[in-house]
Amino acid sequence: EDSAKILLLSNIISSNYLHKELREKGGAYGGGCSAGVQSGVVTCYSFRDPQVLRTLERFEEAGKWAATAGNVEARDVEEAHLRAFKSLDAPTSPASRGLTWFNQRLDDASRQTFRERLLDVTAEDVVAAAEKYLIGKQWSVGVFGNGAA
Repeated sequence: EDSAKILLLSNIISSNYLHKELREKGGAYGGGCSAGVQSGVVTCYSFRDPQVLRTLERFEEAGKWAATAGNVEARDVEEAHLRAFKSLDAPTSPASRGLTWFNQRLDDASRQTFRERLLDVTAEDVVAAAEKYLIGKQWSVGVFGNGAA
């Protein structure tokens, strides 16, 4: 039910918070936040990151940032819509469409319903989703790299 809200939330966190905190301030080569629409799992990640412990703190702070009134605005949601639809509406081969249906049971009608849900999401919905799904939750953490990292 909240998958559209969570998808846009992860997109906004990536673009409006983590990009600045991880890349510009922290020196990581890349990073962001993504959401599994079917699973509901929110994943924060970075790579080639010289400040892993700082980054883990920023991941937790990202939820607090998104749940704070005024940080997510209507324009942010509009931009997240564009990014989401760019991904959803990318051309796919018949084989990919069949595989998506087989693995996820997503037919064209289900995809259209999801698109409509995306369009209904407001800034207030994103803030509420951050509060509901990211604040006070237990996170799983994995760090991969050599000891020097």
